[in-house]
Formats: sequence, C-alpha cells, structure tokens
Amino acid sequence: MKFILPFFFCLVFSFSFSQKFLIEKIPFELTDYNNIKVKTVLNKKDTIFLTFDTGSIDFYLTKEAIKKYLNPKGLKLTMNDISDNSFSIEKLEWSNQQVYPIETTGQGTDGMFGWNMFQNKIIEIDYEKKLLQVYSKLPKISRKYQKFEMNVMDEHFSINLDLEEKGQKYNSQFLFDTGFQKALMLDNDLLTKAKFPVNELEVIKTTILHNSNNDEIPLKTVKIKNLKLGKILLKNVPAELNTYNKPAGYETNFLGSDVLKRFNIILDFQKKIVYLKPNKYFKEKYFDDKKKS
Repeated sequence: MKFILPFFFCLVFSFSFSQKFLIEKIPFELTDYNNIKVKTVLNKKDTIFLTFDTGSIDFYLTKEAIKKYLNPKGLKLTMNDISDNSFSIEKLEWSNQQVYPIETTGQGTDGMFGWNMFQNKIIEIDYEKKLLQVYSKLPKISRKYQKFEMNVMDEHFSINLDLEEKGQKYNSQFLFDTGFQKALMLDNDLLTKAKFPVNELEVIKTTILHNSNNDEIPLKTVKIKNLKLGKILLKNVPAELNTYNKPAGYETNFLGSDVLKRFNIILDFQKKIVYLKPNKYFKEKYFDDKKKS
C-alpha cells in the first residue's frame, strides 16, 4: 500500500495540474478524409462545420456558405458583411473576424479556421479521444512525446524531419498541415537541391491534372522508404511529388493529416515547440494504400 498511495497521489496531482491550465475542450469528428471537423456557431445564430487547418490562418468560408449565411437575400456584398463576423466554438468566441472566400474545403464542412486562433496558447490534438484541448500553459506531459522545434514563417509553421532512401538520410522542412488530407507532399526542387534521389523513387501511381490553359500536369505518387520523426519510424509512406507549383509560396514539403492522425499532438505556440506521440492509428493503412486495395 505504501507504494500505491504515492503513485495514486502523483496521478491526481498530474490531472489537477493539467486541469488548472485547461481553457476549453473542443470535440471534433475525424472524417473519412482525415479532416478535423469542428462544430461552430456563426454570428450567434447559424450552426456550421469548419475544418481545423494548421496549414492556414484566420477564418474561411466557401462561396456557397457565404451566400447562404452572410448574403441570403442575394444583395451586393459589402466589406461589413465579410469583415465583422463572430465565430463560437464551445465557450471560445472570436469577434470582428474577416471571412475569406475559398472554392473548396474539407468534405462535409463549410470552411476552415487556422492555427492563429490559438496563438500564444497551447493546443492538444487528441485523435484518440477526438478532442482539441486548449491550455493557457503547457501541462505536465508524458516522456513518450517526441519534441520538435516549430519554425514559424508568416502564416505557416513547419518542423524538420528525416527522409531515408537507399541508406542515406536527408533532413528537410515539412509544413505542418492538418488540412492536407494525404500523407506527404514533396517539393521536387527542394529535394533535388538536397541531392535526394527523386528520380529513383518507386512510383505508386500517376494522376493527370490540368492547369488553366488545359495543359497536362502529371502528379506522381511515390513511396518513401523511411520517414523519421525524431526516434519514431514510419515505413513505406506514400507521397505526392510536386513538380508544378509552390502552394505555400515558397519551397517546402507538406506533412499531411494521413501522417499526423497517427499521433497525439501538442502545439506549444508560446515556446514554439511541437510534441508528437504515436497513438492507436499508428499502423493504420495509408489513404492511398486503401484506395489500391
């Protein structure tokens, strides 16, 4: 008993310590497309659903949602219509928010909101419990978490990870993007500069896209032998190889939700640290592998 009581006391203390700094718990749905779908109230009256997208900032609504909720009478939109809106999620509220229009968003949602809504706070993404937990200060966390420096660039943030291919290790930057449904998107130019063997990767499939001039753009999905997140290893990870444009406006790879959902995540926006710990989805098939089978 003398060993059990101190252990029990430590558990109670740890729980109380974390609750002390807890601001809000936000339930979410993890969709079939790996989106974090959050119930939201727009302007204190309309219930909508938004994707939590760490690859963006601010609030976005699709043009259809803007028409339905902000301009139901079809009048000419004014700046006031899109620049003075409130969003409520559980007990959290953001007032005087500008809404930016987008063409598409996560399936089953009306738009998305970005990471800066939790700026200067700590947010935990618990994929197992389907909860976003917002803290005013980092609670005591498990030693099982791997720690990564958060590199913030304007509206994005990234972490550095290792790719391993043919016995060689390549360290590269990955934009942290829960709004990207796939596992990885690799920047061909960035990896070529690092002498990564891009042209020797196994091609899983090739999809033909078209630009505004109707030119054909082949999009290859390749297989990465090893992706290392600190001491954590993921094998045979599918990755889209981007040879066409720069979605972020600069050279970077993307770490998408088909990888991120395999971890419980803590984003410390105070000290600019990312923490990752494998969860029950760690060995689940990748989205592209499911489509093949």
